[in-house]
Amino acid sequence: MGKVAEIKADFFALAKKFCGQWVALDPTTQDVIASAPTAKEALEAARQDGCKEPLVFKVIDNYGALAPCHARF
Repeated sequence: MGKVAEIKADFFALAKKFCGQWVALDPTTQDVIASAPTAKEALEAARQDGCKEPLVFKVIDNYGALAPCHARF
């Protein structure tokens, strides 16, 4: 079973800047290290930046009561 990570990112701020994009977060600092139109591109960019296991998720325009989940590739 995969690891569970607590994400403390401000999803409303992410939605303003990265709406519709796939975002990769550094799991340690939770900084955005890459964004792209596809998950594969965000993952590749994060790995090129030196992050082996980024947290990758799609930013939507309105989270409402939805709690986003992360994917680890």
